[in-house]
Amino acid sequence: MRIFILYVFLVLGSFIVTGNKVFAQKDSLKVKLLKTKFTYGEYIDFEASLPNFKPDEKAITLQVWIEELKTGKRWKYRYPFINGFVAGSFKVFSSIPNGLYAFNFILQNDFFNIIGKQKVISEGVNELNYGIYLKNRKNFVETVGLNEQWGFQVKYLLFQDTAQFIFSPAQKKPAENNLLLQIETSLDSSFVPLQSVTKMITIGQETVADTIIRKSANSYRFSVSENDFRIKMPTVFIKAKKTTPIQQFDHDNSRGIFSGNDAIYLDGISTDAIARSANIIDYIMNNVPGMTYELNEAGQSILSWRGNPTSVFINELEVDNINNLEVNPIDIAMIKIFRPSTFANSFGKGGGIIAIYTKTGDLATRKYSFKIFGYNEFDVDWK
Repeated sequence: MRIFILYVFLVLGSFIVTGNKVFAQKDSLKVKLLKTKFTYGEYIDFEASLPNFKPDEKAITLQVWIEELKTGKRWKYRYPFINGFVAGSFKVFSSIPNGLYAFNFILQNDFFNIIGKQKVISEGVNELNYGIYLKNRKNFVETVGLNEQWGFQVKYLLFQDTAQFIFSPAQKKPAENNLLLQIETSLDSSFVPLQSVTKMITIGQETVADTIIRKSANSYRFSVSENDFRIKMPTVFIKAKKTTPIQQFDHDNSRGIFSGNDAIYLDGISTDAIARSANIIDYIMNNVPGMTYELNEAGQSILSWRGNPTSVFINELEVDNINNLEVNPIDIAMIKIFRPSTFANSFGKGGGIIAIYTKTGDLATRKYSFKIFGYNEFDVDWK
């Protein structure tokens, strides 16, 4: 397993140089594969490089778009292309149909950054704090300034998988957080590839139909434009019991170990009890007997249940310092509290789990909390 090191800000002298040099055509993208035929359980290892990469050229992104030739279905992955090189692998799962696939390796002349704008003018606010909550990583809180158009840009972030970003006015308390932000990431926007290389790969045994497709593969031309592969399905009627709003929200937003219903539910959708509270922590302590709160020697706020530390999650990403949880109580949809016995030894703490979920979709009257995907791990499961 390759090791991925988190650098939240990449600066001059580190991985990235923020020059504006554009790669010349002579810097041709090279892609290396050990073979082109695979079966389930095998790993598709790849290496991509720019042999003529120069240290003063900026880091960019390698997108890998896999396309099934028979149906046009696509899988998308992206990696930081640093110092002109990246390597990774795809483990082929049994859910991948046999057939012919185009592996498209695409250079995007951009690195991960967030572009945002405050849609409602807030007098006296010229800076935003933003907390970054990552899986199994230390949380970060940084500050970004607003320009004259109430816009901002957070540049050169490098993280794997998903992170929760929570923005708040630097000059106000969490309960006064009334931001209505519109954000986008450059890697998710349309772009013109610098270069692209396509490799044809076969999964499983070729059929007669696959052989016919392979004969026409020479005419294959990759395009970043999206085709419409929606398939009309026959109408299916399902009878189900009516669920409450909080049950539906739980079903739609809880994943993995958090999806169990053996929990104490604090409802922020059907009632305004959470919204009217001064802050989230006080509300939890008032509703969970045995929960205590204190500051440790580092000045961090620690919650404990019956003497054991309690793990706190925001949208299923762990918060290592709840002082940084800049969420207005009115924007909390649900709090699930799992007793210590439910997750014994799961996270190395014996005080249970508090899982806080923010409102999404039509429930959200303000928008300042976003779950954002960064880069893929270097070794991924393709399924």
